[in-house]
Amino acid sequence: GGPRRRAVKAEHAQQVRLGASTAGAQVIEVTVQPGSACDRQKMSSIPWPRDCLVASLRRGGRMLIPHGRTILMPGDVLLVVTEPAVQAEIEELCKG
Repeated sequence: GGPRRRAVKAEHAQQVRLGASTAGAQVIEVTVQPGSACDRQKMSSIPWPRDCLVASLRRGGRMLIPHGRTILMPGDVLLVVTEPAVQAEIEELCKG
């Protein structure tokens, strides 16, 4: 029970909804690694592939909706809706 379990269930429900509404796309989780291209960068300055959407950001126990001015930190977990063809590119941006 508890808030963590409810958050996990809500996140799963969000993934299911996103998956149902984006035919041909997938939802992936990517963790920002220290020293990566995303580390301590503003969302708007990261060269994201065209066919992706960063839907949410988990930092510690908090779920955030990222905006262009959001600065990504090591350990942030991004929930990304993307085309399978650009998954590797997104992972490369977040890996050290």
